[in-house]
Amino acid sequence: IEDLKVLATDGINVSVNGIDRTFRGALLCVLGDNLACHALGGFKESFSFAHRICRTCMVTKDNYKFLSKMKDCTLRTDHKHREQCDLLSGPLSEHYSKTYGINRRSVLLDVPYYSMFNGGLPHDIMHEVFEGGVALEISLLLGHCILSMKYFTLEQYNELLVNFDYDYT
Repeated sequence: IEDLKVLATDGINVSVNGIDRTFRGALLCVLGDNLACHALGGFKESFSFAHRICRTCMVTKDNYKFLSKMKDCTLRTDHKHREQCDLLSGPLSEHYSKTYGINRRSVLLDVPYYSMFNGGLPHDIMHEVFEGGVALEISLLLGHCILSMKYFTLEQYNELLVNFDYDYT
């Protein structure tokens, strides 16, 4: 964290072909699977112990399955998140920890120009898309094609799946 602070403020001096230049930089994002990013961000790593289960928005465990558009969610912000982290040091810390889905204040909050909530801690595509949204969308599409449009039957679809010539990969 200290090195990132120096890089962002003072920069590093580099001499290239006899010309001295100062380069500055900042952390753009941190990549990892969802549990690792939750841990690094200070969020709950077990969703059964949190009322708010998403590190991007304030959706609750009870209603996340009913939301399909980002506009229907209240997004987390750096400012509000800092306020919520400050509540963890008070007498009701356990209550606030569960309510906001936060275990602790993240060291990432000390990195200059970095934001966990503006793309800085992206979600893991494997868990979010391939095990979540894509499965639902394919299910809805197949239901539409089979039940509404009657393009093919479920039996025909299953027959194609069983007999498809899958490559070795």
